[in-house]
Amino acid sequence: MRAFGGGFLLIEGAGRLDRVTIKGDEAEVEIIKDGFAEPVSVTEVDDTGWVAEGKLSYLIGDNKKKDPGPFALKPMALPK
Repeated sequence: MRAFGGGFLLIEGAGRLDRVTIKGDEAEVEIIKDGFAEPVSVTEVDDTGWVAEGKLSYLIGDNKKKDPGPFALKPMALPK
């Protein structure tokens, strides 16, 4: 989770990047992009979110003995 505007950027292991805005005791979740391969973090640089795909299942999960292929940082334009 990273601070972003008046809320947060949230990346989760199922592959989705969300914008979370907190209003009082409620949270609004806006999907920015889905389909990342086991992401582990996101950071904002200017108008771009950089998502790191960690592929953790290749280190500690079901795919442990398989080749994970290249790891990637994926750029994503962020909403204003």
